[in-house]
Amino acid sequence: MQAARVALALALLLLGATSARAQTERILDFVSDVAIQPDSRLDVTETITFQVSGTQIRHGINRDFPTDYRGRWGSRSTTGFVLDDVLLDGDPVPTQQSRLPNGVRVRIGDPDRLVPAGVHTYTIHYLTWWQIRFGPDADGLDWNVTGNGWEWPIDRAELRLRGPAGLVWNNVRTFTGRQGSHAEDARVIAQVPGLLDVVTRGPLSLHEGLTVAASFPKGVLQQPSELQAAAHWVGDNLALFPSVLGLVGISVYVGWLFLYCTARPPGVIVPQFAPPSGFSPAMVGYLEDKSLSDRDFSAGIIGLAVARRLKLIHDDGTYRLVRQQGGQPVTELESQFEGALFRADDELCISPTNHNRITDARTALGNFLRRAVMPTLLYKEPRNVRPALALAIAMILLTVAALAIEFGTFAVALAFLIGFALVGALLLVLSVRAGGRGRWIPATVGVPFRVIGLSVAGTSGLLLCRLACRGADRVPAGLVRR
Repeated sequence: MQAARVALALALLLLGATSARAQTERILDFVSDVAIQPDSRLDVTETITFQVSGTQIRHGINRDFPTDYRGRWGSRSTTGFVLDDVLLDGDPVPTQQSRLPNGVRVRIGDPDRLVPAGVHTYTIHYLTWWQIRFGPDADGLDWNVTGNGWEWPIDRAELRLRGPAGLVWNNVRTFTGRQGSHAEDARVIAQVPGLLDVVTRGPLSLHEGLTVAASFPKGVLQQPSELQAAAHWVGDNLALFPSVLGLVGISVYVGWLFLYCTARPPGVIVPQFAPPSGFSPAMVGYLEDKSLSDRDFSAGIIGLAVARRLKLIHDDGTYRLVRQQGGQPVTELESQFEGALFRADDELCISPTNHNRITDARTALGNFLRRAVMPTLLYKEPRNVRPALALAIAMILLTVAALAIEFGTFAVALAFLIGFALVGALLLVLSVRAGGRGRWIPATVGVPFRVIGLSVAGTSGLLLCRLACRGADRVPAGLVRR
């Protein structure tokens, strides 16, 4: 009697455990049929059987297929992917594809219908290419069968790898467990020419998967030509080329200018001991310093005094500038500077009480000199400057366009924000170099530009790098809850 009670209790306990296991969402069976085509494409059919209870799987599933990876020296490498069809229990099911930073997401299911509890089978058929590893002596395939991103345990996983007739499998290795694991809890149940069948020995826990690596002799599959491989690499790294080519082009052009125009100057250089016609002493100093110095400001005042447009009076330790009528003709720049000096009055005392007037006159002189001298510096030989400017603009536009092609509008927005920050930095530099009260205007505008641009662009750049680095992982993300 006591033995019967114990047996009944054990049976009830076993029945409860079996019932709880049946109600727990899990992957009962994962079968991946991979057919290697003679042109190196892979025809893949995934048959995934789920135990659905409505906990996580409600309307359907998401299947993520990574296609972007990190290659050598940080370069970008992509694989092709085309979805053929998706079935749920043998019937077509709605799908929607969206772009991920490192691949493609396929949303499987009807948003207006719930998947009933029970056992259901999803069949996913797709084509992929640029997956075969072509080596000097042998070719091979490293195929992550299940991926390591599953939120459910996998009771059983199997890979059926088929190839052209006569394809012999060599160096077959299996890996199970989490990413990076070297466990080999799988066995080869068939290894004949044209067929390789591998199945796990036991269930896989959360975020565990099955990976199979195998090699085979060269010549069985059609290898892309060197031109095709080069074109594929260029397409993957399109954003890199405009920047590199533009940098090389500008460097070569500047080097040619240096060698041709500096090392081999055309004609004979004759030194002059007087400034060119139309150049005032202040302009000559600004041309040498590339900015307005105290010496240039003093030279501007003395130049007006020499032309008898003002009189410099020293009285009781104080200098006074007194405007004079008539005088000798001066350049337009000197005339403008004279007007800035005596804008408020025909007499200016050099003292701290007139600091604002002196600062405003100095700022005005700097602006006058910059407008007068910089075109002489930059556009004296426009044929030498404009090609480099055109190359720089073309490089920027092509780089932004390539970023848009590779990463979408997110990269364009990031480039715009970086430019936003550069504008703020330029305004801050202008405010530092400007004198007088006018310097606060670019500073007030520049600080928000720089802060907003750097903060948002920096955050976006880190996010972009993080998402791009995910492309280095060749493990499919698996399915996530919807």
